[in-house]
Amino acid sequence: MLSISINLISVITIIVLIFCLAIFPKSMVKQNKYFILLMSFLGLNLVLVQLQMLNILSITSYLPMGLTLIVWYGPSFFFYAARAHGNAEGNIFQHLLVVGSGIWIIYGLKAFDYVLPGLVLTVYFVGVLLYYFFRSFLFQKNDLASDKWFKTCRVWYAAITTFFLVESVWLNVDPQSELAFSSYMVVIFSTINLIFIMTSLAFLLRHPDIFSTMKMIRSYQHQDVQISNSEVDLVFQFVATNERFCDAALDRTKVMESTGLSVNRISEIVNNRFNKNFNEWINDYRINLSKDLLSSSDESIKEICFRVGFNSRSAFNTAFKKRTEMTPSQFRRKVVNSASIT
Repeated sequence: MLSISINLISVITIIVLIFCLAIFPKSMVKQNKYFILLMSFLGLNLVLVQLQMLNILSITSYLPMGLTLIVWYGPSFFFYAARAHGNAEGNIFQHLLVVGSGIWIIYGLKAFDYVLPGLVLTVYFVGVLLYYFFRSFLFQKNDLASDKWFKTCRVWYAAITTFFLVESVWLNVDPQSELAFSSYMVVIFSTINLIFIMTSLAFLLRHPDIFSTMKMIRSYQHQDVQISNSEVDLVFQFVATNERFCDAALDRTKVMESTGLSVNRISEIVNNRFNKNFNEWINDYRINLSKDLLSSSDESIKEICFRVGFNSRSAFNTAFKKRTEMTPSQFRRKVVNSASIT
Protein backbone atom coordinates (compact mmCIF):
# COMPACT_ATOMS: atom_id res chain seq x y z
CA MET A 1 0.00 0.00 0.00
CA LEU A 2 2.84 2.38 0.85
CA SER A 3 4.56 1.78 -2.48
CA ILE A 4 1.30 2.38 -4.39
CA SER A 5 0.64 5.63 -2.50
CA ILE A 6 4.14 7.04 -2.97
CA ASN A 7 4.16 6.08 -6.64
CA LEU A 8 0.73 7.68 -7.18
CA ILE A 9 1.90 10.92 -5.56
CA SER A 10 4.96 10.85 -7.83
CA VAL A 11 2.77 10.44 -10.91
CA ILE A 12 0.48 13.31 -9.90
CA THR A 13 3.42 15.58 -9.07
CA ILE A 14 5.20 14.89 -12.35
CA ILE A 15 2.00 15.74 -14.24
CA VAL A 16 1.91 19.08 -12.40
CA LEU A 17 5.56 19.71 -13.25
CA ILE A 18 5.09 18.93 -16.96
CA PHE A 19 1.95 21.08 -17.02
CA CYS A 20 3.82 24.03 -15.46
CA LEU A 21 6.57 23.77 -18.06
CA ALA A 22 4.19 23.22 -20.98
CA ILE A 23 1.76 26.12 -20.34
CA PHE A 24 4.41 28.82 -20.38
CA PRO A 25 5.35 30.75 -23.54
CA LYS A 26 6.60 28.82 -26.56
CA SER A 27 10.19 29.97 -26.04
CA MET A 28 10.17 28.30 -22.64
CA VAL A 29 8.77 25.04 -24.00
CA LYS A 30 11.48 25.06 -26.66
CA GLN A 31 14.13 25.71 -24.02
CA ASN A 32 12.97 22.75 -21.95
CA LYS A 33 11.69 20.29 -24.55
CA TYR A 34 14.25 17.66 -23.61
CA PHE A 35 13.56 18.03 -19.89
CA ILE A 36 9.83 17.72 -20.60
CA LEU A 37 10.63 14.62 -22.65
CA LEU A 38 12.70 13.18 -19.81
CA MET A 39 9.91 13.82 -17.30
CA SER A 40 7.36 12.32 -19.72
CA PHE A 41 9.37 9.10 -19.99
CA LEU A 42 9.72 9.00 -16.20
CA GLY A 43 6.00 9.67 -15.74
CA LEU A 44 4.99 6.94 -18.21
CA ASN A 45 7.29 4.48 -16.46
CA LEU A 46 5.75 5.36 -13.10
CA VAL A 47 2.28 4.78 -14.58
CA LEU A 48 3.36 1.34 -15.84
CA VAL A 49 4.81 0.56 -12.39
CA GLN A 50 1.48 1.58 -10.84
CA LEU A 51 -0.45 -0.67 -13.22
CA GLN A 52 1.89 -3.55 -12.47
CA MET A 53 1.49 -3.10 -8.70
CA LEU A 54 -2.30 -3.09 -9.11
CA ASN A 55 -2.03 -6.36 -11.09
CA ILE A 56 -3.50 -4.71 -14.17
CA LEU A 57 -0.25 -5.26 -16.04
CA SER A 58 1.87 -8.39 -15.71
CA ILE A 59 5.57 -8.14 -14.89
CA THR A 60 6.46 -9.83 -18.20
CA SER A 61 4.47 -7.20 -20.11
CA TYR A 62 5.91 -4.34 -18.06
CA LEU A 63 9.59 -5.19 -18.45
CA PRO A 64 10.24 -4.51 -22.16
CA MET A 65 8.12 -1.34 -22.16
CA GLY A 66 9.44 -0.15 -18.81
CA LEU A 67 13.09 -0.79 -19.67
CA THR A 68 12.67 1.01 -23.00
CA LEU A 69 11.42 4.09 -21.15
CA ILE A 70 14.30 3.76 -18.70
CA VAL A 71 17.03 3.69 -21.36
CA TRP A 72 15.35 6.72 -22.95
CA TYR A 73 16.19 8.69 -19.79
CA GLY A 74 19.80 8.72 -21.03
CA PRO A 75 19.42 10.57 -24.38
CA SER A 76 16.80 12.93 -22.92
CA PHE A 77 19.04 13.87 -20.01
CA PHE A 78 22.09 14.31 -22.21
CA PHE A 79 20.32 16.43 -24.84
CA TYR A 80 18.76 18.59 -22.13
CA ALA A 81 22.21 19.23 -20.66
CA ALA A 82 23.60 20.03 -24.12
CA ARG A 83 20.84 22.48 -25.00
CA ALA A 84 20.83 24.20 -21.61
CA HIS A 85 24.59 24.79 -21.88
CA GLY A 86 24.41 26.22 -25.40
CA ASN A 87 26.09 23.28 -27.12
CA ALA A 88 25.28 21.89 -30.56
CA GLU A 89 22.58 19.26 -30.67
CA GLY A 90 22.22 16.17 -32.80
CA ASN A 91 19.12 14.15 -33.58
CA ILE A 92 17.68 12.78 -30.35
CA PHE A 93 15.28 10.48 -32.20
CA GLN A 94 18.21 8.53 -33.63
CA HIS A 95 19.52 8.01 -30.10
CA LEU A 96 16.08 6.97 -28.83
CA LEU A 97 15.65 4.52 -31.70
CA VAL A 98 19.07 2.92 -31.25
CA VAL A 99 19.00 2.48 -27.46
CA GLY A 100 15.34 1.44 -27.44
CA SER A 101 15.90 -1.12 -30.18
CA GLY A 102 18.59 -2.78 -28.07
CA ILE A 103 16.03 -3.69 -25.39
CA TRP A 104 13.62 -5.20 -27.89
CA ILE A 105 16.38 -7.11 -29.69
CA ILE A 106 17.37 -8.74 -26.40
CA TYR A 107 13.76 -9.66 -25.61
CA GLY A 108 13.27 -10.84 -29.21
CA LEU A 109 16.20 -13.22 -28.88
CA LYS A 110 14.74 -14.53 -25.62
CA ALA A 111 11.37 -15.06 -27.31
CA PHE A 112 13.06 -17.31 -29.86
CA ASP A 113 14.70 -19.28 -27.06
CA TYR A 114 18.11 -17.85 -27.82
CA VAL A 115 20.09 -18.41 -24.64
CA LEU A 116 21.57 -15.22 -23.20
CA PRO A 117 23.43 -14.81 -19.92
CA GLY A 118 21.16 -13.34 -17.26
CA LEU A 119 23.28 -10.22 -16.83
CA VAL A 120 23.20 -9.21 -20.53
CA LEU A 121 20.07 -7.11 -20.09
CA THR A 122 21.46 -5.49 -16.93
CA VAL A 123 24.79 -4.69 -18.57
CA TYR A 124 23.00 -3.20 -21.56
CA PHE A 125 20.48 -0.83 -19.99
CA VAL A 126 22.69 0.20 -17.06
CA GLY A 127 25.55 0.69 -19.53
CA VAL A 128 23.36 3.00 -21.63
CA LEU A 129 22.47 5.08 -18.56
CA LEU A 130 26.11 5.31 -17.49
CA TYR A 131 27.23 6.29 -21.00
CA TYR A 132 24.93 9.31 -21.16
CA PHE A 133 25.62 10.17 -17.52
CA PHE A 134 29.36 10.55 -18.09
CA ARG A 135 28.81 12.36 -21.40
CA SER A 136 26.77 14.98 -19.53
CA PHE A 137 29.95 16.06 -17.71
CA LEU A 138 31.13 17.63 -20.96
CA PHE A 139 28.98 20.59 -20.02
CA GLN A 140 29.45 22.98 -17.13
CA LYS A 141 27.43 25.95 -15.96
CA ASN A 142 28.88 29.27 -14.83
CA ASP A 143 25.81 30.46 -12.93
CA LEU A 144 25.56 29.30 -9.30
CA ALA A 145 21.84 28.46 -9.34
CA SER A 146 22.16 26.61 -12.65
CA ASP A 147 25.17 24.72 -11.35
CA LYS A 148 23.16 23.59 -8.30
CA TRP A 149 20.29 22.56 -10.56
CA PHE A 150 22.42 20.36 -12.81
CA LYS A 151 24.17 18.85 -9.83
CA THR A 152 20.70 17.98 -8.52
CA CYS A 153 19.81 16.40 -11.87
CA ARG A 154 23.01 14.37 -11.88
CA VAL A 155 22.45 13.18 -8.29
CA TRP A 156 18.97 11.96 -9.26
CA TYR A 157 20.26 10.32 -12.42
CA ALA A 158 23.12 8.65 -10.53
CA ALA A 159 20.70 7.47 -7.82
CA ILE A 160 18.30 5.75 -10.22
CA THR A 161 21.17 4.25 -12.21
CA THR A 162 22.57 2.79 -8.99
CA PHE A 163 19.10 1.60 -8.06
CA PHE A 164 18.64 -0.27 -11.33
CA LEU A 165 22.13 -1.77 -11.11
CA VAL A 166 21.59 -3.09 -7.57
CA GLU A 167 18.09 -4.41 -8.31
CA SER A 168 19.11 -6.14 -11.53
CA VAL A 169 22.22 -7.76 -10.07
CA TRP A 170 20.28 -8.93 -7.01
CA LEU A 171 17.52 -10.49 -9.10
CA ASN A 172 20.10 -12.26 -11.26
CA VAL A 173 21.88 -13.60 -8.18
CA ASP A 174 18.68 -14.63 -6.37
CA PRO A 175 15.71 -14.84 -8.77
CA GLN A 176 13.49 -16.32 -6.02
CA SER A 177 13.60 -12.99 -4.12
CA GLU A 178 11.89 -11.10 -6.94
CA LEU A 179 8.44 -10.51 -5.40
CA ALA A 180 9.56 -9.55 -1.89
CA PHE A 181 12.48 -7.55 -3.18
CA SER A 182 10.40 -5.65 -5.75
CA SER A 183 7.94 -4.32 -3.16
CA TYR A 184 10.78 -2.74 -1.21
CA MET A 185 12.46 -1.44 -4.32
CA VAL A 186 9.31 0.23 -5.67
CA VAL A 187 9.14 2.28 -2.46
CA ILE A 188 12.79 3.31 -2.89
CA PHE A 189 12.39 4.01 -6.62
CA SER A 190 9.22 6.07 -6.13
CA THR A 191 10.72 7.99 -3.22
CA ILE A 192 13.85 8.89 -5.19
CA ASN A 193 11.71 10.18 -8.04
CA LEU A 194 9.26 12.02 -5.79
CA ILE A 195 12.10 13.89 -4.08
CA PHE A 196 13.57 14.86 -7.45
CA ILE A 197 10.23 15.95 -8.92
CA MET A 198 9.41 18.08 -5.84
CA THR A 199 12.90 19.58 -5.99
CA SER A 200 12.37 20.37 -9.68
CA LEU A 201 9.15 22.23 -8.85
CA ALA A 202 10.97 24.17 -6.15
CA PHE A 203 13.72 25.18 -8.58
CA LEU A 204 11.11 26.17 -11.16
CA LEU A 205 9.46 28.53 -8.69
CA ARG A 206 12.63 29.93 -7.10
CA HIS A 207 14.91 30.10 -10.14
CA PRO A 208 12.73 30.39 -13.27
CA ASP A 209 15.69 31.77 -15.24
CA ILE A 210 17.23 28.28 -15.20
CA PHE A 211 14.35 26.94 -17.26
CA SER A 212 13.77 29.89 -19.56
CA THR A 213 15.43 32.91 -21.08
CA MET A 214 12.14 34.69 -20.38
CA LYS A 215 11.23 36.11 -16.99
CA MET A 216 8.42 34.17 -15.34
CA ILE A 217 8.52 36.49 -12.37
CA ARG A 218 8.09 40.22 -12.82
CA SER A 219 11.26 42.27 -12.59
CA TYR A 220 11.98 43.87 -9.27
CA GLN A 221 10.26 47.20 -9.82
CA HIS A 222 8.21 49.64 -7.80
CA GLN A 223 6.22 52.43 -9.37
CA ASP A 224 6.98 54.76 -6.47
CA VAL A 225 10.77 54.26 -6.57
CA GLN A 226 12.53 57.39 -7.72
CA ILE A 227 15.82 56.84 -9.49
CA SER A 228 18.05 59.88 -9.91
CA ASN A 229 20.31 60.36 -12.91
CA SER A 230 23.26 60.82 -10.58
CA GLU A 231 22.71 57.33 -9.13
CA VAL A 232 22.46 55.81 -12.59
CA ASP A 233 25.68 57.60 -13.59
CA LEU A 234 27.45 56.27 -10.50
CA VAL A 235 26.62 52.66 -11.34
CA PHE A 236 27.17 53.10 -15.07
CA GLN A 237 30.54 54.82 -14.69
CA PHE A 238 31.87 52.19 -12.31
CA VAL A 239 30.83 49.25 -14.50
CA ALA A 240 31.71 50.73 -17.89
CA THR A 241 34.86 52.69 -17.04
CA ASN A 242 38.06 50.78 -17.78
CA GLU A 243 35.91 47.82 -18.77
CA ARG A 244 35.33 46.74 -15.18
CA PHE A 245 32.57 44.46 -16.46
CA CYS A 246 35.41 42.21 -17.67
CA ASP A 247 36.10 41.27 -14.06
CA ALA A 248 34.67 37.75 -13.73
CA ALA A 249 34.10 38.38 -10.01
CA LEU A 250 32.17 41.61 -10.54
CA ASP A 251 28.94 41.64 -8.55
CA ARG A 252 26.65 44.11 -6.82
CA THR A 253 28.78 44.01 -3.67
CA LYS A 254 31.79 45.40 -5.55
CA VAL A 255 29.62 48.12 -7.06
CA MET A 256 28.28 48.89 -3.60
CA GLU A 257 31.78 49.23 -2.15
CA SER A 258 32.71 51.73 -4.85
CA THR A 259 29.51 53.77 -5.13
CA GLY A 260 28.17 53.65 -1.58
CA LEU A 261 24.79 52.49 -2.86
CA SER A 262 23.17 49.48 -1.22
CA VAL A 263 22.92 46.16 -3.03
CA ASN A 264 19.13 46.45 -3.20
CA ARG A 265 19.38 50.00 -4.52
CA ILE A 266 21.72 48.84 -7.28
CA SER A 267 19.15 46.20 -8.27
CA GLU A 268 16.41 48.85 -8.33
CA ILE A 269 18.50 51.12 -10.55
CA VAL A 270 19.40 48.40 -13.06
CA ASN A 271 15.88 46.92 -13.15
CA ASN A 272 14.10 50.25 -13.52
CA ARG A 273 16.43 51.96 -15.96
CA PHE A 274 17.63 49.01 -18.02
CA ASN A 275 14.75 46.54 -17.47
CA LYS A 276 17.22 43.71 -16.75
CA ASN A 277 18.70 42.03 -13.75
CA PHE A 278 22.28 42.86 -12.82
CA ASN A 279 23.90 39.78 -14.38
CA GLU A 280 22.04 40.20 -17.68
CA TRP A 281 23.06 43.85 -17.81
CA ILE A 282 26.74 43.04 -17.18
CA ASN A 283 26.68 40.25 -19.76
CA ASP A 284 25.34 42.67 -22.38
CA TYR A 285 28.57 44.68 -22.07
CA ARG A 286 30.66 41.53 -22.18
CA ILE A 287 28.96 40.23 -25.32
CA ASN A 288 29.23 43.60 -27.08
CA LEU A 289 32.95 43.69 -26.37
CA SER A 290 33.38 40.07 -27.44
CA LYS A 291 31.68 40.85 -30.76
CA ASP A 292 34.22 43.61 -31.38
CA LEU A 293 37.11 41.31 -30.48
CA LEU A 294 35.78 38.47 -32.64
CA SER A 295 35.54 40.89 -35.56
CA SER A 296 38.83 42.69 -35.18
CA SER A 297 41.33 40.53 -33.31
CA ASP A 298 43.10 37.21 -33.87
CA GLU A 299 42.53 36.05 -30.30
CA SER A 300 41.00 32.61 -29.93
CA ILE A 301 37.40 32.30 -28.79
CA LYS A 302 38.60 30.80 -25.52
CA GLU A 303 40.91 33.76 -24.90
CA ILE A 304 38.13 36.22 -25.66
CA CYS A 305 35.76 34.30 -23.41
CA PHE A 306 37.96 34.77 -20.34
CA ARG A 307 39.08 38.25 -21.34
CA VAL A 308 35.54 39.65 -21.33
CA GLY A 309 34.73 38.14 -17.94
CA PHE A 310 33.19 34.68 -18.38
CA ASN A 311 34.39 31.77 -16.27
CA SER A 312 33.68 29.07 -18.83
CA ARG A 313 33.30 28.58 -22.56
CA SER A 314 29.83 27.08 -22.14
CA ALA A 315 28.55 30.10 -20.19
CA PHE A 316 30.01 32.38 -22.87
CA ASN A 317 28.34 30.38 -25.65
CA THR A 318 24.99 30.47 -23.87
CA ALA A 319 25.06 34.24 -23.25
CA PHE A 320 26.34 34.98 -26.76
CA LYS A 321 23.74 32.81 -28.49
CA LYS A 322 20.97 34.29 -26.38
CA ARG A 323 21.77 37.77 -27.68
CA THR A 324 22.83 37.04 -31.26
CA GLU A 325 21.19 33.68 -32.07
CA MET A 326 24.66 32.51 -33.09
CA THR A 327 27.56 30.90 -31.30
CA PRO A 328 30.81 32.90 -31.15
CA SER A 329 32.39 30.65 -33.80
CA GLN A 330 29.39 31.14 -36.12
CA PHE A 331 29.56 34.89 -35.58
CA ARG A 332 33.28 34.98 -36.41
CA ARG A 333 32.76 32.92 -39.56
CA LYS A 334 30.00 35.28 -40.63
CA VAL A 335 32.26 38.28 -40.13
CA VAL A 336 35.10 36.63 -42.06
CA ASN A 337 32.79 35.67 -44.92
CA SER A 338 31.33 39.18 -45.10
CA ALA A 339 34.82 40.68 -45.21
CA SER A 340 35.92 38.34 -48.01
CA ILE A 341 32.86 39.24 -50.11
CA THR A 342 33.43 42.95 -49.77
